[in-house]
Amino acid sequence: IKEFQMNHFEIAYAPSKLHGITSAKLWVKGGSRADPKEQKGAHQLLGSVLSRGCGPYTESSLADLIEGCGSGLRCDVNEDGFLISLKCSEEDAKELIPIIGWMINDPHLAEDQILLEKELTLQALQRQRENPFHLAYDGWRQLAYGDGPYGHDPLGLAKHLIQINRNDLIPLAKRLKNNSAKLVIGGAINQEL
Repeated sequence: IKEFQMNHFEIAYAPSKLHGITSAKLWVKGGSRADPKEQKGAHQLLGSVLSRGCGPYTESSLADLIEGCGSGLRCDVNEDGFLISLKCSEEDAKELIPIIGWMINDPHLAEDQILLEKELTLQALQRQRENPFHLAYDGWRQLAYGDGPYGHDPLGLAKHLIQINRNDLIPLAKRLKNNSAKLVIGGAINQEL
């Protein structure tokens, strides 16, 4: 793996014999442990809307581009960070990998997309309340961490999520691009990329 430093993040290349498939993953330090006190779930909500419009792409043009190429793009948030993952064909990598940068540097945070993701998150929280494993795990989490930064599920708390709006997410998104990050590009990597 060849690594080099570039601004505030590192880039690593991990070529493999996977013919025709390129993978890119960006890990950004942060995550739900940095949720503001009365906004548990804010970073999860931010992560879920990063791929719903950024830079020159509306939510529908971005979805059309990713799906039209047969690619996959997602952002997962845990307690300690964001993981943006892209899987695509080698031919599409040069066009699609820059989208990861747009997601961090210029997310649209459209109000209608925030409302949609908030609704989906509230449904996921409801399903968790019906799962004995999650109830036990959340009980343990409360005993172990109390009201600290690891004391809640990254999805957040329903009573806080309902109150979170675009104005709450804007400062979190601005801080995101200043966090330390590492981009790993693996699989089929051509010289041009």
